[in-house]
Amino acid sequence: MQGPEIVSAISLTELRYLVAVDEERQVRLDYFAASRGGVATDRVVDPWRFVDGLLTGWCHLRTAERTFAVDRIGRVRLLPATIDHRPGPEDG
Repeated sequence: MQGPEIVSAISLTELRYLVAVDEERQVRLDYFAASRGGVATDRVVDPWRFVDGLLTGWCHLRTAERTFAVDRIGRVRLLPATIDHRPGPEDG
């Protein structure tokens, strides 16, 4: 008898994103944008989706929807605050 098949492993960071999306909680993250020469910016994000290594949600710093590549995110903290902005109908 074989045990359960592990389809893919996720990191603790990815688990935090999934929890944040599921519980509709904000996250604070350090984001290293290529356009800023690799300098980190502190972002508070209302996460909507986490798919294929991309976190999509409302960025409070930029006051707009943004998609963040996980490989450009440094430290991430799950915040107790619930999300302020929700995706529109076209955002799914």
